[in-house]
Amino acid sequence: MNLAAKECRERKEERRMFLRSMCSFAAIPFRFFMPLLAVAVFLGAMYWAKSRDPFERIWFSVKVTNHEKMKGVVVLPKPVRPCPVAVYFHGSGGTLMTDGNALRQFAELGMAAVGMEYDQANQTEFDEQFIALNNYIKRQSWALANATAWIGSSLGAQRTLSFVLNHPDVQPQLLVRLSGGWVGELGEMSKVQDLMSEVGVAQSEHRVTNSGPSSILHPPSSFPLHCPVLLVHGEKDEVFSVQDAQRLAVLLKAQGVTVAIKILPERRHGFEPDRALVTRLVGEYCKAVLAPNEPFGGAKERRVWPFWVYFTPAFIWAGFWVWQKNGRKEALMRSKELRSPWEKRLRWAAFGLAILAIADTAAHLIPSRLKMSGATLNIARKWLVPSKWRTDFETLAAQPIWQGKQLKTLLEHVELANYDRNELINWKVDEQIYREFVLSPMIDSGQENLNQGTLKRVRRTGEELNWRRPLWESFYPRVRHEQTPEAAAEIVARYLRERVTISPAALPADGIESIWKRQITDEKGFECIYVAALRSVGIAARLNATGRAEFWTSDKWMAAPRPIASSFVRQ
Repeated sequence: MNLAAKECRERKEERRMFLRSMCSFAAIPFRFFMPLLAVAVFLGAMYWAKSRDPFERIWFSVKVTNHEKMKGVVVLPKPVRPCPVAVYFHGSGGTLMTDGNALRQFAELGMAAVGMEYDQANQTEFDEQFIALNNYIKRQSWALANATAWIGSSLGAQRTLSFVLNHPDVQPQLLVRLSGGWVGELGEMSKVQDLMSEVGVAQSEHRVTNSGPSSILHPPSSFPLHCPVLLVHGEKDEVFSVQDAQRLAVLLKAQGVTVAIKILPERRHGFEPDRALVTRLVGEYCKAVLAPNEPFGGAKERRVWPFWVYFTPAFIWAGFWVWQKNGRKEALMRSKELRSPWEKRLRWAAFGLAILAIADTAAHLIPSRLKMSGATLNIARKWLVPSKWRTDFETLAAQPIWQGKQLKTLLEHVELANYDRNELINWKVDEQIYREFVLSPMIDSGQENLNQGTLKRVRRTGEELNWRRPLWESFYPRVRHEQTPEAAAEIVARYLRERVTISPAALPADGIESIWKRQITDEKGFECIYVAALRSVGIAARLNATGRAEFWTSDKWMAAPRPIASSFVRQ
């Protein structure tokens, strides 16, 4: 018994000591408390941002034979697993910092994207750096064996081609050259000109073709290049002429190398303004060649903890600090003190304002998340819909497509469409066109032609109509300075293709927002999301009789602008 009582007293003493230490920690002066709280909140925000980042970044340095270190970075899609490797070499003046967008685009397609700082002045130094990098990649668990593409842009294209010609024992599975020129290792230009006169260059090669990766032909053993090659060149390249790319293609084909050449019309050396789109198309091509049995199937949605979870530790400690600082005893003593009448009124006023703020917030948040019904529509009319939105609200509410949908979806269509038309866009849309082809959330059927099949499909897919806000947030910042719908439509087409892959093998998506999240669809789905993207920025758009997107130019319907290429891969 004495032993048990002693152990009990020891445990109580330990608890007292723990509480005393916590209290002393919570008794930190206010001038130290706020900086510590800010640090805790900042760390929570950092962890939250990292959890939402779909990529894992690995910074590394590799020793070269001359004892210098070469810096590089790997961008991997989460979860990290063995995947094809895309090694990217920037052009003259480029750095790892400027390679970020290209590496991210390759990683989005399910590849490990590798960038490096290389010697831009000396080919011999580059060769040594590249050998060290290649050895580093071979040792990594995330690198899939025999599935590597080398992608060189401008000077990077020159360096990689010279390297592979000088080191035939080190070959990738695909060599991609963006705006690359002729290299001295290929021999005299006159020999190729003679070869071109015999073989000829087809006129169609002056435009983008859809030829894709084909079966690999084994070239003669005397030629050092053995892997397939993709050549992408601007028709009006001012640094390396398009004839250089065509001559190289003829030479490589004559040597039995599999070559695909893409000449982009009217584009210069940097492919602007389609640089990011070209990067996406090249990434899709690399993925198709390196992993033909595992093509890009769309982005995987990652589940992360809610935002507030990452800040809970900071606010728990803050609450404990406040509780300890005040203390029950001090609170009781203060409650007995006589207060002046004005202080009591001020406290009651603050309490009343807090109650009103909470009630107003609840009135806007809770009904908007309820399912559509007569009661929720009445609440919206009375409390949530300003008078300037009333006509648009009644127009959409009258459509028989909202059964089972949240009131918030209807309100977002009304709010953003009205905001675009009346305050943001720099062109005019007449009332009837606006209501049918900007305000309406229906894409594949006009609001006057809703059939039973369309209604059943819409009611079955709970998120079918909830697309306007995510598209508006992505597209409007890019077109906000444009003065005409034609100019804005070109930007929408370009950025949409940068984000969404077109593949006939893609599974049919339930709705626009599903296509946007998965980043892949078929031709029909692309036309639907194209119309939705145009409407999200205030451009009247619809599908024509052939299922292609068209838009209203203020006086007539016109075919919507097309991306510079739908795909580099043969479908």
